[in-house]
Amino acid sequence: PEGAAVAIPAYQASKSLLRASLMTLISGLAQPVGALFAWVILKACQVNLEEHHFLMGAAKATSAGIMVCISLLELLPEALRGMSPLAATLTVVVAFLTMEGTIILCKYAKPEQE
Repeated sequence: PEGAAVAIPAYQASKSLLRASLMTLISGLAQPVGALFAWVILKACQVNLEEHHFLMGAAKATSAGIMVCISLLELLPEALRGMSPLAATLTVVVAFLTMEGTIILCKYAKPEQE
């Protein structure tokens, strides 16, 4: 989905398959390059994340905060242009309840015994 989210608008704007493909490739490389960069920094600082639960929690909280911020600042206003405020609000509530329900179900799910 992320590739299509970049490729389709890029192709529609430029009408160039090469340009759209290049933009999609560059955006797709952002995550692995960022992960490699973070790994190099952590190895250089000799940080073992298995021993530093706070750092792992802080990294996850920061990522979650950025995603929520993008959702509220970019996606929600766009949704409000295409639907009623009530429908957008109900969609957000259902999405949050679905995520919370999934977390609760995963917490109580037990692995199969062999």
